[in-house]
Amino acid sequence: MAAGRAHARHYLAVLEEANALAQPGRATVADGLARFDAARAAIEAGRAWAAERAATDTEAAALCADYPLAGAQVLELRLAPRRLRVWEQAGLIAARRLGDRPRARSLAINLATRHVRAGEPVKAQPCLDAALADARATGDRHAEAHALGRLGQVARLTGRPADAAACHEAALALTRALGDRRGEAMNLDNLGTLALTGGDAEAALARFREALAVRRAHAFGRGVGFSLHNMALAHAALGDVAATRACLVEAVRARDRLGDPKAAESRAFLAELGYHL
Repeated sequence: MAAGRAHARHYLAVLEEANALAQPGRATVADGLARFDAARAAIEAGRAWAAERAATDTEAAALCADYPLAGAQVLELRLAPRRLRVWEQAGLIAARRLGDRPRARSLAINLATRHVRAGEPVKAQPCLDAALADARATGDRHAEAHALGRLGQVARLTGRPADAAACHEAALALTRALGDRRGEAMNLDNLGTLALTGGDAEAALARFREALAVRRAHAFGRGVGFSLHNMALAHAALGDVAATRACLVEAVRARDRLGDPKAAESRAFLAELGYHL
C-alpha cells in the first residue's frame, strides 16, 4: 500500500512537469510530450492505483481527481478521447466525494468538452449546468466564463443559435473583464462562427479579425491558424477568392510552424481553389 501511494504521488509530479512543458505556444512542447511518453506506463499505473481506492481512501480520491487536471494538456494530446473521459469521470466522482468544489467544477467542464468533441453535446449539458451554477454560487468568475463558453458551443451544436450567442456574449464580457485574452479570442471566434452559419458573413469576418488580433498580440500561436482559416471561410462566403486564398496560405504556414495537423484542413480548402502549397 505504501509503495503504491508513493508511486502515485511521484508520477503525479512527473505528469505535472510534462504538462507544464507541453503548454500551447511554448518551445518545449516536444520535450513535454517526450517526458510523458517515457513515463507513460508508470503514470497510468499511479493513476490506476488511485482510482481503484478513491471510494475509500481520501488521499487516493484526491490523487484520482488530480491526475486528469495535472496533465490536462499533455493527456489531451496523448490519450484516446474515450480513455481521457474515463479519467475525468472518475476524477469528478472523487472530487465530489471529497466536497472539493473547485476540482469538481474544472473536471465537469473538461468532461463536457470531451463529450462535445465526441459528438455528444447533450451529455455535456448537465456537466456544464452544474459547473455554471457552482461557479456563480462561489464567485469563481473564471470558471463561470469557461462554463458559459462551453454552454455556447453546446447550444450551437444542438440547434439553439440565440442561446449560443447569449452564452458567448456573456462569456466574452467576463473574459475581457478578467483579462483572459485566450478566452476572449475563443469566444470571438465562436461568435463569428454563429454569425457565419446565420448568413451574416460581414459580421463573422469582423469577429474573426478581432480574434486574430488578440491571438497575434499575445502570441497564441496555435489559435492564429484557426482564426485565419475562419476568416477564409467568411471571405469565401462573401465571394472574395483572392482574400480567401491569402488567408488560407497564412493559415497553412502558421499551422505548419507548430506541427498542427489542422494544416491539412487549410491545404484541402486551398486545393479546392486550385492552389497548392
